[in-house]
Amino acid sequence: MQSNIRTFARRLTLGTAVLALCPIAAFAQAPADAEAPPPASDKDIVVTGTLIRGVAPVGTNVVSVSADDVKATGATSTAQLLQTIPQLGSFNGLNFPPASGNTTTTNRPNLRNLPGFTTAGGSTTLILMDGHRMVGAGITSTSPDPDVIPPGAIERVEIVPDGGSAIYGSDAIAGVINFITRAKYDGVKIDAHYGFADKYYQYDANVTAGRDWGSGGFYVSYNYAKHDELLGQDRSYIHQFPNDTGLFVGLTSTSCDLGNVVPAGSTTVYGLPFTTATAASAKPNQCDNSRNATFYPAEQRHSVFAGLTQDLAPWLKADIRAFYTNRKITTHGDQFYITSGSTVQSTNAALAADFAAHRVGAETSQTIYYRFGSDRGTAQRLSLSTWGIAPTLTFNLGSNWRARLMGNYGESTTENHIGSFNNTALTNAINAGLFNPYTIPASNPAALAIITNYETYGLAKQDMENLRLIIDGDLFRLPGGAVKVAAGAEYDKEGWRSRTGAIVPGSEYLGAASQSVGATLIAPAAGPATFVNLGRTVKSVFGEIVVPIFGADTNVPLFKELTVSASGRYDDYSDVGHTFNPKFGVTWKPVDWLTLRGSYGKSFQAPSLADTTGADINTLFVLPAGFFPPGVGTLQANGQPYPQPTAGQITYVQRGIFPGIQPQTAKTLSFGFDVKPPFIPGLSFGASWHRIQLKGRIGIPPGNNSVAVFRDYPQVVTLAPSAAFLDSIVANTQAFPFGGPCHNAPTSCSVYAFVTIAKNNLGNYNQEGIDFNARYNLPTSFGSLNFAFNGNLDTKREQSASATSAFIDVLSNNASKFQSRTSVAAEVGNLTANVAWNYRSGYNLSPAIGFVPQTKISAFHVFDLFFAYQFGGAGIAKDLVLSLNVNNVFDQAPPESRAIVQTTPSNSGYENGATLGRLVQIGISKKF
Repeated sequence: MQSNIRTFARRLTLGTAVLALCPIAAFAQAPADAEAPPPASDKDIVVTGTLIRGVAPVGTNVVSVSADDVKATGATSTAQLLQTIPQLGSFNGLNFPPASGNTTTTNRPNLRNLPGFTTAGGSTTLILMDGHRMVGAGITSTSPDPDVIPPGAIERVEIVPDGGSAIYGSDAIAGVINFITRAKYDGVKIDAHYGFADKYYQYDANVTAGRDWGSGGFYVSYNYAKHDELLGQDRSYIHQFPNDTGLFVGLTSTSCDLGNVVPAGSTTVYGLPFTTATAASAKPNQCDNSRNATFYPAEQRHSVFAGLTQDLAPWLKADIRAFYTNRKITTHGDQFYITSGSTVQSTNAALAADFAAHRVGAETSQTIYYRFGSDRGTAQRLSLSTWGIAPTLTFNLGSNWRARLMGNYGESTTENHIGSFNNTALTNAINAGLFNPYTIPASNPAALAIITNYETYGLAKQDMENLRLIIDGDLFRLPGGAVKVAAGAEYDKEGWRSRTGAIVPGSEYLGAASQSVGATLIAPAAGPATFVNLGRTVKSVFGEIVVPIFGADTNVPLFKELTVSASGRYDDYSDVGHTFNPKFGVTWKPVDWLTLRGSYGKSFQAPSLADTTGADINTLFVLPAGFFPPGVGTLQANGQPYPQPTAGQITYVQRGIFPGIQPQTAKTLSFGFDVKPPFIPGLSFGASWHRIQLKGRIGIPPGNNSVAVFRDYPQVVTLAPSAAFLDSIVANTQAFPFGGPCHNAPTSCSVYAFVTIAKNNLGNYNQEGIDFNARYNLPTSFGSLNFAFNGNLDTKREQSASATSAFIDVLSNNASKFQSRTSVAAEVGNLTANVAWNYRSGYNLSPAIGFVPQTKISAFHVFDLFFAYQFGGAGIAKDLVLSLNVNNVFDQAPPESRAIVQTTPSNSGYENGATLGRLVQIGISKKF
């Protein structure tokens, strides 16, 4: 039965395309007196958040971004556009995908800035294109990449920042973002932009060509965009501060060209080169790993988007959208390879002379911290390609009833290569005397070549088939209007195939043979990358009813309108069971100019296929305990302080996926009002309060904040683990990026703790906040003035580490509470001018951060300017528009942050937002 449904879905997709394309020639040549259908009216529009035509979602606020708003931002990608919306976590920042390993490889929007969006495979924000789900992308994620939609194809963006699982199913916990593309286009239009900032450039070009023949239309749009790479050294605010905890207090990175030595049992750092006789005067070598690391990646993107609409009969209409996007992203690390350290013992015969020459006292082992390779040598090359086709057949059933049959098929491929080094080969080379950590240039070149011929590899291919049928219409009439109802069913199939691992380049399918220098084995034979092939199907039924109890014609005092709604959806998953999620809404207008609204619902997010056991490799990071410390005074679960790690101790940190991750669920509640005062024409304003209660949140403990892990997630920490326990961990580990295990001979070490930073259902999360909005349009003698404001205030954020642990306040400190965008625009004849102010509030830090203590992160203000002039007349000047965007007019740097995170140097030195600096962008648009 399922295979028949899948076959029907494919045939529907292709058949609809053929059926709609065949009449194009005939309709395009239709005689001038042919009867054309009337244009679509508001009663035919389905607004995001409801299944029913011609009504807004009851009780829910909808944030809309128009095509003109999109142009005013100067955005050349959808990710840049979303950075201008305060309800999103990327607001007033830079949204870019590359991260360490394969963790974050797409620009995922995050409404309400909910936790886990960079670590969970799925997303709590549902992304739609014209109401259709989109195929997922990424290597350890299955959520759509909205950058596949070029900004030039967007007619408007509708955002419902409220739970939407009762309508759409999984993922709509925080809300829904629906990118609505243009329906028709007639003519040819060329757009191009060139932008530049200090040591940076970007440009894009877009060509759209289409034909509107009344009863239908077809267009195709091609977009090309490219931008430069920025390094840490290109921006003065990017740098590492001295460490404030652990072994290297007061020092920046100690993994430098000239290394550092820490004798066993000591906390003193000795900078190379030195000898035993000169050790007392050997000051630590320090370096800034952020200077040559990528701050903003280079990117190149090709996109093709096409749309077709055709009235096939008075009762039948076909719409098709299709797209293809290919993106290539490149980043670089500070140096080719940075290692956290290697341990050399007095029993190592190959290095006995060097060990003796650098012995500080009576120690029997030393840890040496160093780096090697060339500047910007650690390249990350990320490639994403996505295509999809989404046809819709709309049937007019008469008596205001309509049916929509919506099909969707898409595929994506994401491939990631990150230069790395082979830790096993490094250890073997050290033990054989072919790699000298005291004097790296003296190392054997052949051994170095084997060590560096290594990479972190990731490849994921995803596909989606979706078929949805929706029928809606009027049941009967009440005094307030027609009772409207919608019902439908949906079938969804997802496939996810992944191949990941730390490998020799080119060995992902067949593995790699052993590599030796002479008779000395350096790199043992290795198997291919880990392959996973997963899939699921989902069957759903859903419905919605809207009841207008009172309306404009009822003449009941204080009840100009009273409308209630109820919706619900049942989803049956082939792998994680079934769920039912209802939602209820009410809209009340006591007077014409005041609207009150509220909604309550339940939502859920199924664990993605990338969150399934075995979907990702287990990775073990073997780190000096001083690199991942608990922090002085941090308490254990028993109320006692953690013992502080001693010099030479090691901490094992494991990444992976816990088995049996369950769906996360949520209850959402919202209340709001909208005002259009009659005594001030053109003014409208409103506010919405919301609450999200999230249970079983899917995520990973914050691996970049060791103090938070030890303090807030004690269940993932095992102090002084036994050798047998560690043996079992190592046996189930596939990758050792920062060095192999050392708890057993011949390189025995003391293990301070084992910490598992693995994906799991961590606990619960509660959030409350208020959205504000205002608009004022004032006609003037020279044109008009327009004011707009959109803001978000968080009033509560708390989370628990597990289902049974207490909630921890995560808002009072260490988090921005208020974000807003305010704009003022003027239209003077053919000239449009706009100034926008983006604001994120500052916040207190507790505990203080930095070697020189810092107790506050400042607010971040950015001002943007936009000018556009539309020429009039005929000839070349007709429909010609010139534009100028100046983003971050005052070249404001993001707020300083003195925290040092040595494993992620690219974001050192700043917090609470990001910017390219003052970016000037010139644009030209011409329609023919």
